[in-house]
Amino acid sequence: MNLLDLHLAYVAPLFGSSLWHRWALITAVGAALERRVWLERGLSGIMFPNLYTFLVGKASAGKSMHGDFAVDILKALHKKGHKIRFGPDKITQAAIYKELEECVRMYDFPGGHSYKQAPLMLYASELGRNMEDFGGGLFTNELIDFYDSKGLDYTTQKRTISGGKITFFNPSISFLACTTPEFLKSASHSRIIETGLSSRILFVVERDFIKKNHNYVPLDKESALARISEMERIYRMKGPMTFNNEADALYVQYANASDLESNRTHGTFLQTYFGRKSTCHLKKVSMILAAINGRYLIRAEDVQTAHEYITELETNMHYAFGLRSIELEASMIEAIISVLPEVGHSITIGEMHESLMKEGKFIPSNGKLKAAMDTLESSKTVSRSHDGKQDFFKRLK
Repeated sequence: MNLLDLHLAYVAPLFGSSLWHRWALITAVGAALERRVWLERGLSGIMFPNLYTFLVGKASAGKSMHGDFAVDILKALHKKGHKIRFGPDKITQAAIYKELEECVRMYDFPGGHSYKQAPLMLYASELGRNMEDFGGGLFTNELIDFYDSKGLDYTTQKRTISGGKITFFNPSISFLACTTPEFLKSASHSRIIETGLSSRILFVVERDFIKKNHNYVPLDKESALARISEMERIYRMKGPMTFNNEADALYVQYANASDLESNRTHGTFLQTYFGRKSTCHLKKVSMILAAINGRYLIRAEDVQTAHEYITELETNMHYAFGLRSIELEASMIEAIISVLPEVGHSITIGEMHESLMKEGKFIPSNGKLKAAMDTLESSKTVSRSHDGKQDFFKRLK
């Protein structure tokens, strides 16, 4: 059994969400690989397997329990002397700067090259407590910067609040957070989306009730040690990864489909997400799955599984920021127009509701939407047709 199988079997007696357990473990593996393993893509540059993953669900659903089980494996490696660096409990720009400055260490790579590296693992078991200003100010831009790959040897300078400067050597951040839609909705929702931070986050949303087993479950020491041993093996990996020919062809197929989805979908949140899915998420998760199976060569099965895992998130991903009624907003008409298909195509009221929901918006069934559509029809923005069962609206301009 590989680490993912071992982990899911280990936590299974406690029930919970297999989705949260899976993605917490995948994120932890990406953090364990740090910047010692990278994907080479020629002119497209290189990529590291760090992820930003948010477990999103109702309060008291047990999100932190799921995160703890994965992060505890990394902490066990740290206790064994492996220098995995964890970020501060209170996540602020100043605290992150301090950690990245202090966690620098030298890595030797194949070919006789040595580079200073500063990989950092952030774990927010409760995002609202660990990071009160999430999505606000300059720190949003910092998170974007520390997510993206800058090459094997990259230094950058950052200015501190006091006006000084700090030099970072090959910084990167892996980020696992547990939170609720209510907190994300209140945390500068538009700022997170408009800057592109949301597209770099994999939102693992559970909307249903999460059943937990509160009975006594004995500790399986053998399985616990097996998970640590497997993570230690992954931690020792070092060097470049590549796609084999079949994996490369499949990746290109999925990436092209994601680009098309980005072009035809509505709303900045989904447009930027699908764009990032093709350029980042598919590659990073494929790398992690290959590493879990002890390989530097990424196979088609890794890419296919990565695609399946990521696509599964998209069903509920748009609920990460909760839903808000837009019936009283001055921009309601503008929001409706934004989800109308291109000229020549029609849409039903139900399809319109579905498109708005994917942007976290809804209009209650109280006549406001009908009045809005009447206004658009009278202004010659849309035309209405009927097939005997329902209305169809076609965009005119």
